[in-house]
Amino acid sequence: FDKAGYCLLDNLKEAIIDFTEYGVPQRRRRAFFVGMHKELKRTFDFDGIWRIIGGRLWAMLKMWPAYVCYVVGFIVMFFGMFAGALGGAATESEETMIIGMLLGMLVGYVLIMAGAVLMVILNLNYVLTEYILMDNPNMKALDGANLSKTMMKGHKGEWFVMILSFLGWDILTAMTFGILSIYTTPYKLHTFAGYYNAIKANYNPMA
Repeated sequence: FDKAGYCLLDNLKEAIIDFTEYGVPQRRRRAFFVGMHKELKRTFDFDGIWRIIGGRLWAMLKMWPAYVCYVVGFIVMFFGMFAGALGGAATESEETMIIGMLLGMLVGYVLIMAGAVLMVILNLNYVLTEYILMDNPNMKALDGANLSKTMMKGHKGEWFVMILSFLGWDILTAMTFGILSIYTTPYKLHTFAGYYNAIKANYNPMA
């Protein structure tokens, strides 16, 4: 670690986590060793992990319109098919039944696809939340999510294209049953962090 430019936590007690303190109904004490690059000149805060998780949860809650589209889509698809079947049975027309079921499926499918697209767009607003909270130890989780949305204005398309650029790697990773992720995951995370630094460097809060 030292030769690679990293340092470990000085206090071993800080690295020992008792899982009962985090709601696990068993006494499990585990030691976590975290290496931090010396050039960063900062320490690692285990409690900060839960603040970062909170930021992601807030971001997920802010994507509620997409969840509504999903739910409504499935409901429309189910009841549309059911109504089509009932209509066909009532009129004793197989053609009416098929048309009604197809219309229900079509409308439901469109709503589900709209929810998927909306979820991608909304998620792009909050991709910087974790990085912002790690950079600002005293910032609240909700504030981190809101700042991410502000900083991503004008950059969502760029981030989406960057994600698509890893599609080939993701396919190869799936073909190797995840083994290739040993290489691709650090590569992708390093790319995302670098792009965050680029956005941060050009961000003007007064703009």
